[in-house]
Amino acid sequence: MVIKKTKSLHYLRFLYLMRTVKQSMQTNADPIEEQMLNLLGAMWYEGKKVTVLEAMALLPDISATTLHRRLKTLRTKGFISMDMDELDNRVKYVVPTALANEYFSKLGKSLEEAAKEFAQLPLQVRLQK
Repeated sequence: MVIKKTKSLHYLRFLYLMRTVKQSMQTNADPIEEQMLNLLGAMWYEGKKVTVLEAMALLPDISATTLHRRLKTLRTKGFISMDMDELDNRVKYVVPTALANEYFSKLGKSLEEAAKEFAQLPLQVRLQK
């Protein structure tokens, strides 16, 4: 089946570009790790310092043990690191690494590319429902 190239395909194009970024960076992240990384990224973007306990509560449908394991895996893969609190050594913060910043940057460029392609469509196509 052939799908017409309409504005609805720009989301599919974006998904394709996201997959390409993930493959090029060889993230090998499972869906839970990707969800965690995306949620953490949104919190970091807001300037929030995220503790390990807060990160373990990001996905309420998944056990804290599983999420803690995924945090360890993201750290092993180089996407996050842990910083100790200056006043309380029991508190650790989850912080992005250069690899995480590169990952988010490449995803952002993919979104920009998909938006640019959408903007190049004729106005009639962009206004269709």
